[in-house]
Amino acid sequence: MVSLSAFQLEVAARAAVAIALPLTVLVLTGQLDWAAYAAFGGMTALLGRNEPYRVRLRTVTVAGTLCSPSSPSPSYSP
Repeated sequence: MVSLSAFQLEVAARAAVAIALPLTVLVLTGQLDWAAYAAFGGMTALLGRNEPYRVRLRTVTVAGTLCSPSSPSPSYSP
């Protein structure tokens, strides 16, 4: 049986990789405008891995629709 602290460490490591990998690519390519979307995609990959594709598509669509008004588009410049 896996201890609770080992399980928490595994979950934290997966979350860190799910966010750090896409953000690292954006930093290397100079596309930081897309950081919020990359972080959202990384967490979606992490948290939705056990959902069937149809359910995951619905979840991501609803979450993306609700998040869109609160974050400016990458081409937005005040």
